[in-house]
Amino acid sequence: MPFAAGGPADVVAREVAQALGRELGQTVVVENMGGGAGVPATNAVSRAPADGYTLLFAASGNVVIQPLLSKKRVDILTQLSPVGMVSTSPHVLVVSSQLPVRSVKELIAHAKAHPGSLNFASAGVGGLAHLASELFMRQAGIEGRHLAYKGSSQAMTDLASGQVQAMFSSLPSMKGMVDKGLIRVVGVTAQSSSPTYKDFP
Repeated sequence: MPFAAGGPADVVAREVAQALGRELGQTVVVENMGGGAGVPATNAVSRAPADGYTLLFAASGNVVIQPLLSKKRVDILTQLSPVGMVSTSPHVLVVSSQLPVRSVKELIAHAKAHPGSLNFASAGVGGLAHLASELFMRQAGIEGRHLAYKGSSQAMTDLASGQVQAMFSSLPSMKGMVDKGLIRVVGVTAQSSSPTYKDFP
């Protein structure tokens, strides 16, 4: 697992590991190796024996970042063999409940009124959350700063405390904080609503 424990990919990986363990009749261990945009974990898996016992539970960001690296690069297409897609999920745009905004429109207006004061957190450079925040800032015409963490769990803690103002991530890992009112969903990156996201724009 190329992210710290407790983040969106980790939650899904642990569910898959349990199901896989039942199917195989043996224990499947999830080893978290967060940081470095997933490069250390990807490198570790690429060096493991090709015996099917070491798997990389990659999020799309781990695949996106590899071609951008000049050092310690793993050629995803030749050094790793894809097994299959496990899940897809839209991201939600969440803000700290301490930020006085309740919609994307209000977030943009706040950022324009306070240039450079908005910090976007992500689980690492080059991941979808990072790219989503950069695209959002560019399209909205606002200034902000990206803060890369080793995983989503610490980023969410800082978001809830108000040290970070906004973040893109999947809802399952954030639902507890959303339900407690520590963070607020202002939008979903889906093209249409679904039962899971029906309460969010």
